Amino acid sequence: MNINGTMKKLQMAILQTGLAITIGRTQFYSPEQHRFIPMITLSTKVLHYYERSGEWKDQTFEIIRTSSQVDALMCMVDIYKAVTDSGNSNI
Repeated sequence: MNINGTMKKLQMAILQTGLAITIGRTQFYSPEQHRFIPMITLSTKVLHYYERSGEWKDQTFEIIRTSSQVDALMCMVDIYKAVTDSGNSNI
């Protein structure tokens, strides 16, 4: 299975525990390498208290931004292990 498929499966497994992880993909052009560099961002919504207005509002919390799919995948594995009580999962 490819990394994208594994990330989607982990995303659904983490969602079943109640935590919604968003996978965002962007790219930028690198003049030094003469190519586009893909970026992966993992983020989630959190409630944040704004003292000035005295309100709780949803805010997007960026967990990781990387150009490495493997780093993003390993971050998702760590999140999955943290949200499930069993650190000895078969992933």
